Amino acid sequence: MARGIPIDGIADFLKGEINEIVRETTIDLHSKLQTYKALNQNGYGTPVDSGDLIRAWQMTMDNPLQGRVFNNLDYAEANIDGTNLPRSWGRKHRTRQGTVPGYPDSIAKEVAEKSVPKIINEVRRRRG
Repeated sequence: MARGIPIDGIADFLKGEINEIVRETTIDLHSKLQTYKALNQNGYGTPVDSGDLIRAWQMTMDNPLQGRVFNNLDYAEANIDGTNLPRSWGRKHRTRQGTVPGYPDSIAKEVAEKSVPKIINEVRRRRG
């Protein structure tokens, strides 16, 4: 059954849909960054030794249209992005699990290509 939306309610309806999609996409990315381990994902995941780095992924909704997933551990930048490397690493990115530098971008791309269409369909189905 089609849902009747008054013309002056379209903007609010769409804004609500977009807010839900952004929130659920942020949750999905956060979940994947917390569960994808480099060793099990051919380097496309968080390297796990003690587990501190993978548990340190955080998410926040900066506003209804912008979610953010981040890791603020001191050594996260070197392990995750391969930047700001310590001298003891000989200025080369290396982790025990062969982590691909910048892997969160690859996971975000996977979320955009595979998860977002499903999230959109699910939100539209629920809001009917």
